[in-house]
Amino acid sequence: MLSPQVAFQIVAYDIRTFGDPVLTSVAEQVENIDGKIVRLSQAMLQAMYQAPGLGLAAPQIGVQKQIFVYDVDGEPVTLLNPRIVESRGEWVYDEGCLSIPGLYVEMLRPKEVLLEAVDLGGNTIQIEADELLARLFQHELDHLNGVLMFDRMQPEQRKLAIGLFEQGKQEQFPYAQVLEQFRRECLRRRNLIQMFLEILTATALADGAMDPAERRVLDGIAVSLGVSQAEYDRLVMRMNAQFRFSTDARPQDKLQDAYKVLGLESGAETPEVKKAYRKLMSQHHPDKLVSKGLPEEMMEIAKRKTHEIKTAYDTIMAQRGE
Repeated sequence: MLSPQVAFQIVAYDIRTFGDPVLTSVAEQVENIDGKIVRLSQAMLQAMYQAPGLGLAAPQIGVQKQIFVYDVDGEPVTLLNPRIVESRGEWVYDEGCLSIPGLYVEMLRPKEVLLEAVDLGGNTIQIEADELLARLFQHELDHLNGVLMFDRMQPEQRKLAIGLFEQGKQEQFPYAQVLEQFRRECLRRRNLIQMFLEILTATALADGAMDPAERRVLDGIAVSLGVSQAEYDRLVMRMNAQFRFSTDARPQDKLQDAYKVLGLESGAETPEVKKAYRKLMSQHHPDKLVSKGLPEEMMEIAKRKTHEIKTAYDTIMAQRGE
């Protein structure tokens, strides 16, 4: 926690958006780690959480310094003068940006990276990262080098997905025909299909249980959308656990369901727990969904789910003393 004196000195920054020249300039190296740099890092974290986002580079708040901050598992980190020293593999994944609201595209980047940077204590450190964290590092480094994403997403696809969601709430909805159209338009955007299935499943579980007739319909919808029975079984298991987790009274029951919320067995190692948490937060984070232009109802669902996921993660880590 910040002291009142330090908190008072933190300046509130607005996030700069596309068109601001500061976003296309190369940031300067940090030569001296002093109180100004510490306060800047705290202000960046504050702006990132408020957005909300998972990472933020200094140029995004108008400061031309080689600094970025991030928080993917409840542990905020500040890195200075970062550079990637090794990378390998390939990974195609949806990517958004706080500085370009409304843009969300599939991007090909290295799957694993080794990042070298300086921490606020002046120590040179190296961090091995894969998938989400590796992508975050590469995205923030782009900002430090004046590189931005550009719009590759067809607006028609996003509009159609929203339209189908609105139609799906109506009675007498011809879902068989429309689901096929929805699946084709989603292409590889599996997170959008997953969110749609989660909304339907949550509705079926609203009274605390899903009857066999509801389950048969949902199984059919999942298959129509290209989701295997095993995948949908795991989704239902997680959502059942989320429902119980919010009502569990006994600590042991709550802990067991916390693991199921993350899709894990109770014996999972800590790195596996953190990886599952980062993956689920990436899929449901409001920052990710708002850039798709999705309806407010879906945004509210995403906010609730991220809260449940984080609470489950915190429960597990607290039990482990971490």
